[in-house]
Amino acid sequence: MPYGNSELTVCFVCEQAFPHFKKLSEHIKKIHHISPHDYYIKYFCNNVMPACPLCGIEPRYVSLSEGFKKYCKEHATAAMSSGGLIGGQAPAWNRGMSKETDNRLFRLSLKMTGNGNHFFGKKHSEITKMKNAQAHRLKFVEVLQSISVSVSNVIVLSDWRDYDTQNSLLHVSCKVCSSVDDVSFFNLKRCWRCKKCHPSGSRQQQDVSDFVKSFGFNVIDSTRHIISPLELDIWIPEKNIAIEYHGLYWHSNDPSDAFDKKKHRMKYEECRSRGIKLIQIFSDEWINKNDICKSIIRNALGKNETVLNGRDCTVEHIDIDIAKKFLDSTHISGYTRSKHKLGLIHKKLGLVGVATTRTPIQAKWGHVSELARLSFLQGFSVRGGASKLISVVKRLAIEEGFEGVLSYADLRFGDGGVYLKCGMEEKEEAKLNYWYTDGHKRIDRFAFRTQPGKPETDIAKHEGVMQVWGAGNKVFVWKNELRSI
Repeated sequence: MPYGNSELTVCFVCEQAFPHFKKLSEHIKKIHHISPHDYYIKYFCNNVMPACPLCGIEPRYVSLSEGFKKYCKEHATAAMSSGGLIGGQAPAWNRGMSKETDNRLFRLSLKMTGNGNHFFGKKHSEITKMKNAQAHRLKFVEVLQSISVSVSNVIVLSDWRDYDTQNSLLHVSCKVCSSVDDVSFFNLKRCWRCKKCHPSGSRQQQDVSDFVKSFGFNVIDSTRHIISPLELDIWIPEKNIAIEYHGLYWHSNDPSDAFDKKKHRMKYEECRSRGIKLIQIFSDEWINKNDICKSIIRNALGKNETVLNGRDCTVEHIDIDIAKKFLDSTHISGYTRSKHKLGLIHKKLGLVGVATTRTPIQAKWGHVSELARLSFLQGFSVRGGASKLISVVKRLAIEEGFEGVLSYADLRFGDGGVYLKCGMEEKEEAKLNYWYTDGHKRIDRFAFRTQPGKPETDIAKHEGVMQVWGAGNKVFVWKNELRSI
């Protein structure tokens, strides 16, 4: 305790005040010729000698600020025993105090903050930062020792010059097949496996890769060179496009939360910062909606078989059965509730695109109509088709008294650039969205919404499902300027 409690540093003999108990102790000895021991008994214990609760003799005297111990020296073990029962923690001397109520804390704060702090207004130089980093960095010998403990079948070919941080790529060789690879120290510690001895990726992931290769593109599988240290499942250098295949079981949050829910978002952001288009496909989509997934990939690669012009098409209202059949076979999310179903009709080929609208559940963006679905026939590119459909959606919104039109873009498939081209404005970007999964299929999170006395997490846990996270979405809004005047 630094000098004891300042509220009690007044001499009871002459009523002179002192800044702390140390000064008071010196005063009573020199001026009043009283020992601190006797002074404490007289003025703090009302002339009653403290007694050890076990033997009754005088316990140990400590100081004016702390007084006497509870037990005598012979029974100190009893003190330790009772202290152990309550955790052995003594109350802090400054509990409940602050620099506004205690002078000692106030003086200490002046020394440690602002100009009183010798480091105030300064910052570490680049040389100091480098020295600090070097002081905390593992020596390369320690790195090699750590790798040898984690992985037994690898030979590190790099030397100390290649190692800077745990994300630095090290050149390694497999002892079994002699193949070489560049792997970060971080991933080597996580029990790296040779890609040749243990082909990476599931069978479905390999199917995605083979589909891209069927168009004649050079494909690099499971690489960490593009957004190091993160891995990309499929990298197409010629098109600057990457594809991620997410197995639901391995990419969901298990009870231990071993999978990072932000990982899919992180990969999206890393690719976006490098101008890379990233497509992220879940396993249930590839298995259950294989043709739609292939259509998305084919469109991104610019390999659609047929190209049409929107000027050769008209927009008409279509029946719900036709819209549902079309969207279930062309849109990754299938049909959803809607008010208007609009079909893009080509003069020779018939129905080649569909857009549906509805009133959104949330009123965050005002009284707007929502563009719920927008999709085109598989293998077809319709130049100006989206613009033609959305222009009709805007007109319907105006006729029905809406302020504008709202739409969402799932960032697993793109940035929503088509909405910007159609005059809509980006309003918000939600960084995370999620579903639930049983390991085989995804289930809308609203199926497990909170009930009275039961939070969503408890309901999901009872049903045995886990969360699986996406990359977020963007919100695009068009407002009718004439209506707002």
